[in-house]
Amino acid sequence: MTSILPSIRLWAIGSSFMKKTLFLIIAVLLMFASASMDDELTFGDQESDARIILFRCNKAYIAYKENEKKWIGLYVKPKDINLEDGGFADITADVEKAYGGIVGFTGELYLSKIKSSQSVSFEELVNKGEIADYDPAQYRFSGARVIRTKKGLFCVGSAYGKYQLYKDGKILGIYNSALEVENVTGLHILKDPSVQLEQVYKKYFYVFRIGKIYYAYSRHGDFNNWTPMLNKDFGNKLDYFTLNDGETATFESHVIRVNGGKKNYVNAPMFVDSIYKFGTVSYHAMTLNLHTQNWEESVPQKNAEIRRHQGKTGIYLIVYINKKYWVYRDDFADGKQHLIGKYNTVSKVNEVLNRE
Repeated sequence: MTSILPSIRLWAIGSSFMKKTLFLIIAVLLMFASASMDDELTFGDQESDARIILFRCNKAYIAYKENEKKWIGLYVKPKDINLEDGGFADITADVEKAYGGIVGFTGELYLSKIKSSQSVSFEELVNKGEIADYDPAQYRFSGARVIRTKKGLFCVGSAYGKYQLYKDGKILGIYNSALEVENVTGLHILKDPSVQLEQVYKKYFYVFRIGKIYYAYSRHGDFNNWTPMLNKDFGNKLDYFTLNDGETATFESHVIRVNGGKKNYVNAPMFVDSIYKFGTVSYHAMTLNLHTQNWEESVPQKNAEIRRHQGKTGIYLIVYINKKYWVYRDDFADGKQHLIGKYNTVSKVNEVLNRE
């Protein structure tokens, strides 16, 4: 009987050799791919003797470019400059900006040659008017801002999606939302400090006024239930816009996600920032984008659940609120959105819809 052991050994040796060869080929390809992507990194906008204010917030170094009047992230931290968290330096340097590459730089600042550097205090910069005041209507910012209250002078920095608060050169805390910063500094007292707050950036919302309450819904999934909108005082009225009962609109906004607290909020959207791209919207467009179920397919049973009905004279929205069915119509003729009535039973709703 012929032994098959030699052939097995040869196969094993060959298999091992092929694996090593394959790994080597993959490593070489990755090296070339990486080099190719690095080749796409470019530098431009060179400038000599630029004045820079450097700020360290947590582990991030952020530069204020005097002639551009804005804070810019750094391409790489300067090797010979080390700041304490919350510290500032006044620098003169030759600079250029980084674009592209593996990371996808978008104009981050590169300090190619530092010519002078000296530490400077936050208070000195504030006195010179070189640190902008914190704006409660613009929660998303980069760099440093100053907050002035009866409690004193505070520096608030933004990095890694969080807010860091400093006073007298010392860090007071790291916070998930700017509203917590306002509470600590006394700029605006949080009425329910037991809530959990999380800053969420730039979401697209639909808003629907039902009775006296404004409800919001985000098609991006973070706030995918119709939920009463909140302002920073936990009320429902917003200063940004006004809708009539039954009217719907869209907008973009930075928002704070609210959970827990005395009222046990669940993913409630708190609007404290400016809004963008505000505009009214038809029931047809809104329900199409949100894939709203038809009334004929299922009856809403949870609070603030919405169903649609295609009528001959308009699109109907049926909303279940506090054990009643609120029926609204968006008229084809005049485009007006308004309340038809409130009904206790499904059969009454069907009577209204069947009149067409």
